[in-house]
Amino acid sequence: MAQPSPDDSPIERSDGSLTDKPNDSDGVVEKFESGENQKSPTSSPSPQYGHNIRSARVTDKYVFFWNGPLSNWNAGRPFSGRRAMDLLIDRLDRSQISRPSRTALSTVMMGRHEFNCGEQFMMACKGWLFETATIRGADLDTSTLAEDNVERICKAILGDGDDGTRKQGQGQRQQPVGHERVQQSKPDQRKSNTTINKNTRNKKSSSSLSSSSTTKKDRRGIDVDVDVETEIDIGIDHDGIAGGTLAACLLTPDPRLQKALGRRTRGFDEKVWKKASKAVAVAGSIARAEADEELRHVYLGAAGVECSNRNFVEGSPMDKVWGIGLRWDDPWADDETHWRGENRLGKCHDEAAEWLRQEYNK
Repeated sequence: MAQPSPDDSPIERSDGSLTDKPNDSDGVVEKFESGENQKSPTSSPSPQYGHNIRSARVTDKYVFFWNGPLSNWNAGRPFSGRRAMDLLIDRLDRSQISRPSRTALSTVMMGRHEFNCGEQFMMACKGWLFETATIRGADLDTSTLAEDNVERICKAILGDGDDGTRKQGQGQRQQPVGHERVQQSKPDQRKSNTTINKNTRNKKSSSSLSSSSTTKKDRRGIDVDVDVETEIDIGIDHDGIAGGTLAACLLTPDPRLQKALGRRTRGFDEKVWKKASKAVAVAGSIARAEADEELRHVYLGAAGVECSNRNFVEGSPMDKVWGIGLRWDDPWADDETHWRGENRLGKCHDEAAEWLRQEYNK
């Protein structure tokens, strides 16, 4: 799924992440033959099938692609993290794959975000699946917290604006790619933060205290006011979460950097990801199609091609996991016996498209 460019050699994938896409900006993809760098159009429809699917080639059996709306790197309309997570969690549960709870702080962070492409969702899901249990507070149960407290925590971690909107690429806590992520706060740092919070609490008026405090019984059985914000902050490693894969991906709009961040996921388990990544790709593709008209039209056959009787195939010459290891415009790809890869992404598109067609036909 990766295409080399003059200034950027392809990144070999060892973790099953989706790989590089050709640059779309000049309407061409790079074509390498006989040691020469030649240009070819990004879209080469089969003569038998006039269609409006960007960067695709259509045959009787297949829709070959390597860019355009079917690409996991395609920057279509942003799609809802809440919707994608609902679809994903249902699929993970049916496959009996362990996951963070629906009310975990990390799940809430995913749900608050609008994703700019499928790659961002997929790489953030790596952090959600594998790092939530390793960073203090990422698995915090938010179901008992007031919404304003949850929002405050997310803003503190992600650097959101005062109106609650995301500021992609502008988060102050974003860690540069290639640097080690921030480790959990040291005890003396936590103690200092607690002191600040307690001092702030003492300065609050009685009206503001009532909105951010709760009553608990002390060891003598006497009701005492407890500052909710202080208790929550003590239990959360803000810097650890902000420097983790999930938050870093949410703050990074560039799919190339998103992929690089995903490859650094702590606690990554290839066996678990091989099973979970299918559910992630299908859920993300459905959520994308619901939000993005171009992809939805491809799925529903409104782009000039009936796709219900064809399979999607990612024609990437460099990806033998998510693609087929052959170019999308290579005539050899028309024969499945020549394929050198698994075509995982194509199969996920098949499943997502079938799900959407059934929903629209209800």
